[in-house]
Amino acid sequence: MPTNTQNTQAPAADCPYHLDATGSDIHGEAAALRERGPATRVLLPGDIPA
Repeated sequence: MPTNTQNTQAPAADCPYHLDATGSDIHGEAAALRERGPATRVLLPGDIPA
């Protein structure tokens, strides 16, 4: 039987996260995304939401 779980964590204030198209700090950006949890909204280059 499926359980209904709700996400009680509020979205980040700067949601969606703007990905750095230059790749100047890949490791730092990956760490920032991991801090946001298992899934987060991002903006790809060209302002494409994902």
